[in-house]
Amino acid sequence: MSNFEVCLLEIQVANVGVLLTTSGGNLDCNMEIPHHNAEDRLKERANCQVQAEEVAALLRRQIQTSASSLFAMGSMIEVDGGSFLESSFPEIAGTILAKYRGITNFDIAPFAVVKTKVPAEGNEGAIGHAMLSDPLRIENTMKTIRARTVLIDGPINLTQTGGVGLVGRLPVFTKFSPVNVPDILSWWPDWNHSCCDTAMPLPGYGAESLPGSVHESTYFYGLVEFVSKLPELTEDMNLASVQETLSFQFTNLVKHPTMRHAVFLHSSDVGPETDLVEPVVVSMSMPEVGIEWEMYATPRGGWSPPSTLFLLSISSVYTGLLLSIVTFYMKESLCLQIEDAKHLLAQRLGEAHEALTSKENRAANPSTGLS
Repeated sequence: MSNFEVCLLEIQVANVGVLLTTSGGNLDCNMEIPHHNAEDRLKERANCQVQAEEVAALLRRQIQTSASSLFAMGSMIEVDGGSFLESSFPEIAGTILAKYRGITNFDIAPFAVVKTKVPAEGNEGAIGHAMLSDPLRIENTMKTIRARTVLIDGPINLTQTGGVGLVGRLPVFTKFSPVNVPDILSWWPDWNHSCCDTAMPLPGYGAESLPGSVHESTYFYGLVEFVSKLPELTEDMNLASVQETLSFQFTNLVKHPTMRHAVFLHSSDVGPETDLVEPVVVSMSMPEVGIEWEMYATPRGGWSPPSTLFLLSISSVYTGLLLSIVTFYMKESLCLQIEDAKHLLAQRLGEAHEALTSKENRAANPSTGLS
């Protein structure tokens, strides 16, 4: 390599140094990035969370109100073994339905057999349904009886009346009830229902004798129940207005076997299988009535995209990083070439010096070259 080529390499390295100095090639990790976009996103999530919690609170309050209506009926049965409530059930249930919105119908079920339903119209298929004789219902029914309090079953597909809804049940125990659950035909001679092949409780579930509290001599009278189909359950939630600003899903964490999907309620723009992107989550845990639900929500149409300024800032960071890497390796490569050139030049100068010295020695001693 000639002296000219070495000088040219040194000029190139000098230019790279200028580039590193003037272009910000050395990445500044403290580079200021606007934070307003992150703050806006946090505010958007907070607003969505508040709105979702308000919606979930309305549903929670409706369920609590519906459950409380059963305790009033249960108290009437405890007084006289159910005589007054059974004789006046249409009037009493009709009055409560008018005051407790969100409930589709009430029924009274001595020994867990649906005897009377209000309103009767449209619910004829449920009359005579014997839950302790129905293999699809006995497990949840026994769970409620053993709990000795209101439990909510569902959401479920309502096979008798159609649709999807909740069934709230309160087991009632009285001192007037028999020790053993009787054969249905012994107190309802013309009973018949497609749900069951037997008029006795199914064996293996312990439903033959159902005592109440250990402190009182009481036994199982039966159930008072309500059914809340989803349209009635949510009628006071104004979901039409909610879904103008929110995309949402309500999910049952313990999906009922009659349901295809765990999501049982959702806004019109999404389905039960839609995966909402980074939704806010509201817990609807109500263990006192057996409910474990969650609500997922995002702004309708999704979260706001990052601002243009934020994207430009991120782009400049990556551009600076790339430039730093490129110029660093350019400088390293050029420095290595200069070092190699210097070693080559020193070698060539050494060889030239040896040749010149040898030539001068031969000129000073001509006889040496003739021997």
